Amino acid sequence: MSKKIRSILIVLLSVVAIVFTAFGIAACNNVKLDKLRIENARTEFKVGDEFEVGEDFTVYAIYSDGSEKDVTQEVELRYEAGFDMNVAGNYQITVSWGGKREIYTIYVNEFDNILKKIELNDASVKKVYNLGESVDLTGLEVICTYENAQGNPVVKKTTSLKDFIVKIEGDDGHVVTDVFDKLGNFTVTISIGAIKDSFEVSVSGVNISTVQGAIAVGKAFSGEIVSGSHIIKDTQPYAENNKEHISYAYTYEFGINFTYITETVETNDEFYYSMNGSKIFCVRRSNGEIVPTDITNADMMYGSPYSLWYHRENYYGAENVLAALYRAAKECSNKDLKESANEANREYSFSFSGLVLISNASDYYETSVTFTLGDDYAIKHIEYKQEYWEYSVLRQTFVTNAAGYTTPIGKANEIEVVTVDQVSGERTKENPYSADKMLIQSYDLVYDGQTLGDNGVIEYTLGQVENNLLTVRIENMQPTTSNFSLDPMYFNYPGNFDGEVDSATMLYTDGFFAFRNENKITIQPLNGGVWKLILRTSGTYKTITLNITGLAPTSITSQLYNSATGRFYEGNAKTVAVGGAIYFKGAVNQYANEAQTARVTSSNSEYATIVEETLNGVKCFKFSATKAGTYSIRVTSAVASDIYCTYTFTVDDVPDYSAILSGSYTVTDWDGNIYTLQFTPAGGDGNSGTVVITKTPTTEAGEPIPDQAKTQTLSYRLDIDTLEIVLTSISGENLGADLIVNEQGQLVLDDQYGHKYTLNRVN
Repeated sequence: MSKKIRSILIVLLSVVAIVFTAFGIAACNNVKLDKLRIENARTEFKVGDEFEVGEDFTVYAIYSDGSEKDVTQEVELRYEAGFDMNVAGNYQITVSWGGKREIYTIYVNEFDNILKKIELNDASVKKVYNLGESVDLTGLEVICTYENAQGNPVVKKTTSLKDFIVKIEGDDGHVVTDVFDKLGNFTVTISIGAIKDSFEVSVSGVNISTVQGAIAVGKAFSGEIVSGSHIIKDTQPYAENNKEHISYAYTYEFGINFTYITETVETNDEFYYSMNGSKIFCVRRSNGEIVPTDITNADMMYGSPYSLWYHRENYYGAENVLAALYRAAKECSNKDLKESANEANREYSFSFSGLVLISNASDYYETSVTFTLGDDYAIKHIEYKQEYWEYSVLRQTFVTNAAGYTTPIGKANEIEVVTVDQVSGERTKENPYSADKMLIQSYDLVYDGQTLGDNGVIEYTLGQVENNLLTVRIENMQPTTSNFSLDPMYFNYPGNFDGEVDSATMLYTDGFFAFRNENKITIQPLNGGVWKLILRTSGTYKTITLNITGLAPTSITSQLYNSATGRFYEGNAKTVAVGGAIYFKGAVNQYANEAQTARVTSSNSEYATIVEETLNGVKCFKFSATKAGTYSIRVTSAVASDIYCTYTFTVDDVPDYSAILSGSYTVTDWDGNIYTLQFTPAGGDGNSGTVVITKTPTTEAGEPIPDQAKTQTLSYRLDIDTLEIVLTSISGENLGADLIVNEQGQLVLDDQYGHKYTLNRVN
């Protein structure tokens, strides 16, 4: 036989073998391959992405008898004509196996598609559960409709939920994670952002044939418990006196929105817990006396506290700690969960062991649990033991073999046995203490031994105290049962756009920072100035004004007061009539000490008077003179004599303001804008009325552009004391113009940029 013929036969035999693999067995049973089904293929890509089938990509062979086979690893993929991941478009992928093929389309876009709608196909999903059953979303199909860059809809179907948010919530807001632990109706919601869809399931049956079911049922019927006892016994095998002792013992009772817990060994404290809206409030009695407490946690309503994993994880209530233990049993590193259920006697047990990661090391635990349900399905009795080997104390006290199973070496560091007994009945007991007992009704603020009052002021000079840390104490808080945990104190300051903050955190401002630690408020001034701290609780409101004297200034600038704007501006020369007043001050560098002195340095000082004044809350000086002339003034820092500024004030006879403030004026500014002013006196002395100011832009050739002109109408009046022209806007766009009369008696326009132009009268 020739080599060529032999080669052909080998190829033919190989093909026959492949075909037989796909069809042979099925053919013997008269079952044929019907089609292929593709699930969870990735279909959305961006230009430049590398093609991939997707993490959950699966191909099933579907036979004529309805049976299925996963053939994902055996299929052949082929890119159809034109496939190019660097060019936006739709491309087809052919999947082949056993003589059958299936085609699906991928979408390569320049931009991410926008999710528009989520729809759920829940026809094959389990809808009715018993208490204690695990959540099972098998069979759920999620249909997502996207809009691509071209505005066309793109539909993607998947059975994988890893990219979605899954929330299961009861009609009463109860949220389920992995096990249904409450009777009722639940909504299963699948979402990405605000796009979502949902369907309903119900939990209506009781199944206590398994440990998991019994725990869930016990939790669901925890409302039947009215009282219980909780005892914790410890032994330390390595200790010299290795005797079992009771470390903690609790008794507890449940009432109407009320939980009462007593610790009877260590502290002999009593705790009265109730819910006030979404917050818990607690009254604590120690040795029979009501004392303030910050020991509050909403979970305390479930009952006494339990510590697992050597006191690193805390749970409240017997039902919750039992559920936590079983959850740990299913996840334990040794995978050695052993459990038994005697449904007839309602007795259950489970045990497990393994490592628990604590910080940077793992500790080893062996745990065994037994519990009993009562006739009403509530948890009647629990006993569990934790044996603990701490890696960080006794190094290498356990070993882990290649299979991942861990065993301890030597004695445990500690053995803890917890026993719980509970009694069922009707909850009728009410909390003898109301929520008002927890709310702050009043308190005193005390600084440096002095009570500040509701609007106190603290005078302070920077550098007075080390690190400028000021302490304000909160004293005489009423009622004595109130505390900041349940009635928080908030800090704020005027002009804060970020909103108030809890006083237990840091409040930062430009001038100080503040925080509260229990009943002590620490304030650190950062800069000189006047600052205000606002303190608020649900029923109180107080302020602390910080009058902070800054450090010595490094510069001082001459400033004059403008009565028209009510502000100080930079300037050192001004003219006033005899008997008129000029207000001025030195502006120091930001936050520096503003204390200053002012004096007349010219020889005619005997005719001048300088007094300290406060205008709009700003400290300044007031100058006036009884004789015409030129006066020189120096303002000097009170804490740095080498820092000063000077002024020149001219006192003259009063010009004829009624004549000046009349008629029409015009001027052209540096940018070519033409200003025109038309005064209309109001009568009387002629020192008040209205003025219309028009600002008209011009072309490069200097031609006016009337269509772009802007006009503002203002009222004016002459301030007799300061001889300043006070302007008030009436209508029109604000042009930012001001009017002054210079030393030569000329009317001057001061524009919004501070440029001054002498106005020309129009005949």
